[in-house]
Amino acid sequence: MFIKTNDDLKLYYNFKNNNKKNTLFFIHGGPGASSYFFEKHMSEQISKNYNLLTYDQRGCGRSDGNKNTDYTLNTLLNDIDIIIKKLSLDNINLLCHSFGGILGLNYILKYQKIKSLILLNSTLNFIDSIKYQITQINKILNIKNETINNNKILNVWLKKLSILNKEKKIHKLSFFKYENYKNFFKINEIENKENFLQQYVLNSSEYFKNFNEKTEKIHIPVLIINGIYDNSVNPNDYKIMKFKNLYISNIKGSHMLYYENQKEFLNAINHFLNDLNIKNETI
Repeated sequence: MFIKTNDDLKLYYNFKNNNKKNTLFFIHGGPGASSYFFEKHMSEQISKNYNLLTYDQRGCGRSDGNKNTDYTLNTLLNDIDIIIKKLSLDNINLLCHSFGGILGLNYILKYQKIKSLILLNSTLNFIDSIKYQITQINKILNIKNETINNNKILNVWLKKLSILNKEKKIHKLSFFKYENYKNFFKINEIENKENFLQQYVLNSSEYFKNFNEKTEKIHIPVLIINGIYDNSVNPNDYKIMKFKNLYISNIKGSHMLYYENQKEFLNAINHFLNDLNIKNETI
């Protein structure tokens, strides 16, 4: 299915409406990935208990976008709101993976229409996550950490990613086991090969702000699900967040936790939303 944006782009979305009480709206990461793998690996399991909405951000996956498209943060938030309005959704729980956490947090701050926020291996400070990845890459490659100027951090990170890829160890950033990495990518992704959103984000200061500072403004329930072996986003980042109503679930796995440990991932969501339902019924 596709929906038109305010600037006449076609955004891909898929809504499995099972007439359940709660809707999970999955916001993928990247920047520049898509919801394709999540749909293929998780759609059936999640749909047993929830309505599930997935979409591809502009310039990603099956959605429109080119080098001249507007990829500002505010526009991406508007895209999310257009989908929610079109489908007339309520009882929405945002499920945000990795970079998607930045979009989810800022959507709630702008529109305040959400029941709960679930941050899955999510970053709210992109530059800190890049620094963390550099440290983890150094460990993987058995390289000593070096002092890096902030104005050079992006170039250093990209070079180290290239080295990790050449050494055939790139999977260690996102997967706990190599066989999980191989099996995950047996499904061929339909994607926007140019990755226009990623190009914009990596060259835009608005996405490199420390959004952790805004967490104290969030009053709805928040569940943070961490993979304890995540080499892409620091699993201890939650300790500097200031959410008012926070739940934590630390699970064995890495960055692609929803694939590597589906049972515990689903259990964490089920326990969280069931607890919220019970609390709401007793009010």
